[in-house]
Amino acid sequence: MARQRIEDEDERDEDYEEAPKKKRGRRAGSFEFDGTAGDFLPVFLVAFLLYMFTFGLAFPWVLCMLKKWESEHTLISGRRLRFDGTGSAALGLLLVSYILIVITFGIYSFWAVPKIQKWVVENTEFDDE
Repeated sequence: MARQRIEDEDERDEDYEEAPKKKRGRRAGSFEFDGTAGDFLPVFLVAFLLYMFTFGLAFPWVLCMLKKWESEHTLISGRRLRFDGTGSAALGLLLVSYILIVITFGIYSFWAVPKIQKWVVENTEFDDE
């Protein structure tokens, strides 16, 4: 019985593809992030001040600033990302989400968070495209 289990596991291992070959000490298809505190500090200060002076009303634009910085410093397989979302587009999405969250006493937040993340991903692409 134990021998049969070992043979079954060996057969299952053959079904999997090999791990990608390494390039320059990393796996092919790897992710990189080259942002530094020096790069982030000015973006953070502007975002923080904008958020505070508008009492949070500028949050969609702050979100876009931060996502833009994040994507500009992220590479996938050596290709840099770019975020093209705008604060005005985010405003509509967030406003509807906030209203529905309030109306449903927070229940809609389980749908709002994935919807917002989907919007972020759909507005992120490779910089060379």
